[in-house]
Amino acid sequence: MPSSATGAAVLIVLGILTAFGPMSMDMYLPALPELVEFFWTTPGKAQLTLSAFTIAFGAGQLVYGPVSDRMGRRNVLLVGVAIYSLASILCVFASTINEMILARSFKRLAVPPGLFCRGRLSGICTTSSKGHGPYR
Repeated sequence: MPSSATGAAVLIVLGILTAFGPMSMDMYLPALPELVEFFWTTPGKAQLTLSAFTIAFGAGQLVYGPVSDRMGRRNVLLVGVAIYSLASILCVFASTINEMILARSFKRLAVPPGLFCRGRLSGICTTSSKGHGPYR
């Protein structure tokens, strides 16, 4: 089934999806001291949100690669965006630091599909000999 999306629109959407990961980290770092105060916790426990975030990113890459090859990148990307959105809502409503650590882990777990898009960007605008792009 041919896609009606133009190359420029796809490029913009994939650029935004690729920015999810760095934005999730860069916008979060300045708030670490406030996390300590808000959750009445130690700086080490607040920094654990970053450790869990990074570990989940590595685990996500190991999972999403084979899954996207089997199920198609588009489906995996949509699931990743849904998980990222839900995890963001969980971060907003976290009432303890442990809930925040768990929500941040889910948030980073959802980022790798956007990174896979960046790697496949060159194949988006071109089609194979059968007329199918990389998205199934």
